[in-house]
Amino acid sequence: LDHLSGHLATKQEAEQSFHLSHVWMERSLRHHLDQPATGQAMFGICHGGVDLELRHKSASFLMERDFDGFAIGGSLGDGLDS
Repeated sequence: LDHLSGHLATKQEAEQSFHLSHVWMERSLRHHLDQPATGQAMFGICHGGVDLELRHKSASFLMERDFDGFAIGGSLGDGLDS
């Protein structure tokens, strides 16, 4: 689960989206780790939209947790040139 704010989000909207996504990730990961092994992997998704500071915070958050893998998600800009 994650909350996408879009590439036109204000800093405040991006931070709210960032926070919600990380709360949901934490909850989902705890549930995943509490279940018997099924062979299903759980990936942490790096959030923060176009805000480099939020991207760094998200990457740090993810690296402190026991995800099976990682991916880059969210809006990275408004086109290929961003």
